[in-house]
Amino acid sequence: MEKKKAYVKPSMESEMFVPNTYVAACESGTTYWFKCDAGPSNDYSEVWEETNGIPGLQQDSSGSWWWGDYTPADRHRTSYYHACNTVHEVRGNENFLNGYVVVDHFLGDDEVIPVLIWTDHDTNTHCTTQLHPEDWEIAKS
Repeated sequence: MEKKKAYVKPSMESEMFVPNTYVAACESGTTYWFKCDAGPSNDYSEVWEETNGIPGLQQDSSGSWWWGDYTPADRHRTSYYHACNTVHEVRGNENFLNGYVVVDHFLGDDEVIPVLIWTDHDTNTHCTTQLHPEDWEIAKS
């Protein structure tokens, strides 16, 4: 004997889509990881921002105003920098500054390291030797 199936009225159920993960639709929403790795972590160094448009570090003004060969110095940012060796997450639209970390070797020549400077909204200075942000690891949401 064949069982009869009960009639079930068709119904349609829907679920509301609620995103629970932020997805960036443009480059400015991308976040990156970078490591504050420039210079020693156990001693203080100086940080200079490249501001005069002349390649290389110019620490003090040289030349003569009178003869028109004056070379302006780059901007000194801090004398109390050390690498924290921490990985920081930053947004792709945050500004990085070109600059230099100067390590004083006391008995020898100072070491000048080209860096990118990130100031954490002008509060703390962090520098990386990874000069190409396009090669940095993208942070996962």
